[in-house]
Amino acid sequence: MRKLLHAHAIPDTSILLEDTASDTFASIKACSAVLRRLKHPKRAPLYFATSTYHAPRCWVLLRLAGWMPHAVPYHPFPIFPQSSYAKVLLIVAHEILATLWDSLLVLLWRIVR
Repeated sequence: MRKLLHAHAIPDTSILLEDTASDTFASIKACSAVLRRLKHPKRAPLYFATSTYHAPRCWVLLRLAGWMPHAVPYHPFPIFPQSSYAKVLLIVAHEILATLWDSLLVLLWRIVR
């Protein structure tokens, strides 16, 4: 992901890798804590890199957390794997349900913190 961000002219000094979280919600919380410590302005663009099918969920969660996210596209990764329609449907259903659930968690987290 670092190479991908470099390819989009994002300097190494502006890249923070979050590798402590075990899921997307935990990653949003961890990244938000780091960004607040660094005093990253809420209205300043925030670029993130992730797999193509996961980018919409990350964008929604970062936006709900109060940031101005911009996805860095990862073109070599196919949107959906070369597999059956059932597998693709399962991936789409998972991302939709996970986005709804994680969105609720982010909103509750913002209320209680």
